[in-house]
Amino acid sequence: MKPKVLSIGFFLFIFINTFYAYGVSSSIVYRNYVIKHDKGFDILCDSYTVAPNDYIIKIFRQKGEISYKDFSEFLQIFKRLNPSVTDLNFIKPGESILIPLKKLDPNTWDENDTDLVTIPFVKVKNLKESQQNIEKRFFTFEQAADILDAELINSGVYYFPKEEGGEDFELDTSKNPLIFFKSGKRIVLNQGQSFQDSELNVIESFWKGSKVFSVSSSMPLKQILEIILEGEKSNKELSFLDNGIEVKISCNYIFKEDNNTTCITLINDNIECVSVPIYKYLNARGAKIKDIVLNTLKPCSIYDDYSRTTETTSLVFEGDIKKFIRDFFKILELPYVEDVPISFPYSGEQIQALSNIVSLPSGEPLLIDFGYFYGDVLKAIETAGFKVLQFTNSDNADKIINNILNYTSMSFIRNPVFSAAKRDSPATVKVSILGYMVKTDNKQQIMFIFSQIDEKIIEFLNKLEIKIFIVK
Repeated sequence: MKPKVLSIGFFLFIFINTFYAYGVSSSIVYRNYVIKHDKGFDILCDSYTVAPNDYIIKIFRQKGEISYKDFSEFLQIFKRLNPSVTDLNFIKPGESILIPLKKLDPNTWDENDTDLVTIPFVKVKNLKESQQNIEKRFFTFEQAADILDAELINSGVYYFPKEEGGEDFELDTSKNPLIFFKSGKRIVLNQGQSFQDSELNVIESFWKGSKVFSVSSSMPLKQILEIILEGEKSNKELSFLDNGIEVKISCNYIFKEDNNTTCITLINDNIECVSVPIYKYLNARGAKIKDIVLNTLKPCSIYDDYSRTTETTSLVFEGDIKKFIRDFFKILELPYVEDVPISFPYSGEQIQALSNIVSLPSGEPLLIDFGYFYGDVLKAIETAGFKVLQFTNSDNADKIINNILNYTSMSFIRNPVFSAAKRDSPATVKVSILGYMVKTDNKQQIMFIFSQIDEKIIEFLNKLEIKIFIVK
């Protein structure tokens, strides 16, 4: 069956009027679109294949009427039409997606027809250069909007009624562009126009929460961001506790919108990006990390290679202190023998006894006693040259591990702090984990953790080649 030819008025109205305004010549061409059904509506969609370095906001600029009228509804329709896109921040090159453009009028489309539709368009000559000039003029503004997950509006005029009456106040976005956020918040980028206080009041009264900043398109991106985020610069750090984990985030800029917090940091290379598991861990908790690579001025692109690997082992402590210590020495690869005969002088006699012995990395023996030796007997054993480490049934796992590590003189860190990015800058993410990290003689790194931590943290530690034991 041949595809149905459908004339969609809003396209031609917008394009033709725009072209006449520019005084350019045109011709009619045709383009194929897809019709999809969503919650009782027929949706006109553009089929699109994701290209390298694409990102959602950039693609959404091909949007149509739905996005313009109600961006929130547009996102919901997009998600339903593209169930394979589980995270709007992650799209892969080569992935096919549908961009919803317009809800069709009732009876426009027959369900028995093919879902392919061809629409007539106006092809414009000599317009490409004009568009390129506009994009070049506002290039840094466009970058700033992308970084803030917002849209740059740089064409069209808004009319505001003045409080004192008279002619409407005009805001020409081709001269003073807008940065438009998903929440509806707007930022006016004023390039030298002298706004009267009454005009600023009108803008802020119609657009709640909007702000006007004096900038120039010739400014460096970093300076533009500093001006836009002026109100957010006083606090560049975030921290929180999460079940045995303490996270501290330092960044160049912190941007808050609705219930989401975005931490923006300018970095030199992809190698300095925050680790993918930590990125996802923070994003799930409302703290979005956005690292911008300075040479490309684009977000980190390391996430396409993301793979999930988690591996942990349990070290069980259920009151059986002897078994726990036996298992612990085995993990540390320290030879441990139970009920070994020892001999020591006491009150003029040579006493024979049984004890447990672990061989320290230095080669010295260490007696492990569970309360059998005490008083003068214990002193006699120590006088005979034995080192004794004693435990009682009241000792918990934390105390046992701490005492053993101190007595064995092994290299360890209590509650270690990990940097989530390979960078020298203080603007980074640091994760502190409640527990002990031990480095064995064969350079193996082992982490003993006392609570069930998030899988993304486990992934992060696994990528650092750290073997994890959850002490239960």
